Amino acid sequence: MWNVGPGSEIAQMVTSGDCRMVIIGDSISSKQSNTQNQSSMYWGVIRTWDPDRWVGICTPSNSQYPTMQLWMPPAWAAIVSIHGGGSYPATYGYSNFSPATYVDAIFQHSEVPGNTSLYGTQLNLSGVWRNGPWFTDDEVAATFVLFRTPQTIPSLIAQSFRGGVGSLNSDPFDITGTPQVVGVPAPTIPPGNREARFRIHSWGQHDESLQPDHLIALTTRVYLPNVEGFQLDAIAIGGSRLRNHLSNGHYADEHLREYLRHTGNPNLIYIQLGANDGIFTQRWQDDMISLIDRYDRISAENNVQPRFLLVPPYGTENSIEQEAALEMASGLFSIAYTGTDRVDPERIGFVNLPRLIGGPIDQSLLLDPIHPRPSGADFVAQTVWDAITTSNCEADISGSANPSSPGFMVPDGVVDAEDFFTFLRLFADGDPRADITGSASPTSPDFLVPDGVIDAEDFFAFLFLFAAGC
Repeated sequence: MWNVGPGSEIAQMVTSGDCRMVIIGDSISSKQSNTQNQSSMYWGVIRTWDPDRWVGICTPSNSQYPTMQLWMPPAWAAIVSIHGGGSYPATYGYSNFSPATYVDAIFQHSEVPGNTSLYGTQLNLSGVWRNGPWFTDDEVAATFVLFRTPQTIPSLIAQSFRGGVGSLNSDPFDITGTPQVVGVPAPTIPPGNREARFRIHSWGQHDESLQPDHLIALTTRVYLPNVEGFQLDAIAIGGSRLRNHLSNGHYADEHLREYLRHTGNPNLIYIQLGANDGIFTQRWQDDMISLIDRYDRISAENNVQPRFLLVPPYGTENSIEQEAALEMASGLFSIAYTGTDRVDPERIGFVNLPRLIGGPIDQSLLLDPIHPRPSGADFVAQTVWDAITTSNCEADISGSANPSSPGFMVPDGVVDAEDFFTFLRLFADGDPRADITGSASPTSPDFLVPDGVIDAEDFFAFLFLFAAGC
């Protein structure tokens, strides 16, 4: 582990701070996957993570009953498609605009009457929220994240409900214009003990006989305004490889910048990629550095300096070999330890998921060779949560004392002889990584503050940490 555990900035963020986390991944993390048979890290987090307060969610583009419902235009008014991200062309050929799966509705009926429900989302009381619905005792706000085009259906209103009665209506608006990701706020609803429901309705009569209009929706951010806590989103599409998330991949920088802005400007970027890559060369590691720098650069344009959490995928019996997962872990830890051109190592955390699991994930937790069942998603999410919030293994520096092993200098969640002999090697070689302290006394202000000298203080400080274990 690296920069996680009790007292770390990432642990403080996810448990009790102001944390807006977005998962960058593939189908293993997708918002779209949550059935009785298959689930994902996004849903595992919803079911298992236990921050002091949930304050927000960015919804998927399909219904996930009983937790969330999605409203689409009526079948008589529109043809609705759900596309797997911005690389899949929308109506009128628009592409490379959405970092996540999106809804594309084209209105082909000759007339769409006013006050027709076109798109919406609802958070249900009966959902799988770990500690019950978090949106009942406070005001709740929402932002529809849409893709604006010259063909966007004009003259709309946003409606908000607490339960099914008493709508609050926005002023009519028209977002028709230059192609861009935009955010449309819905009226804030008051506290109450009913569902939180938000919809976009047509306003006035729409003539679709000449050129059909469309509406493209990426997500809805539902959140508690002016309250600090934990918010979750996922930029994760089935089949994605690391390179698909780079600047020349599936979604353009300018659209990503606006997507992040309208989903609350995430300040914790959780990256779990590699399941679809297969080969983990230096190029893959360089691409990961480029991905980190891309998100940092675009976040900076929104005046945010995020932290990053790197998590390799789990090994499996029939898809991702455990050795390959550990190889990815080694590369990710190297990045976390050294940082990138833009991001200091202090802002990068690392969780060695395949080592914590201890081998290939149990096949009973998977639907097929790679995708998790709900029990598997919960197991993975709980493992990561525990690593962030309860693990504090400062003497855990290596999974192997053999320098030729992919586990060398990669923490594995266990304090054992591998760590001891690794430190002895570093100490004997005068390796700068053996400089861990200026004093061996835990009461000294110099304890665990490197002083540029490798001496007995470092050796006895490591013995103290080793004896403390995890």
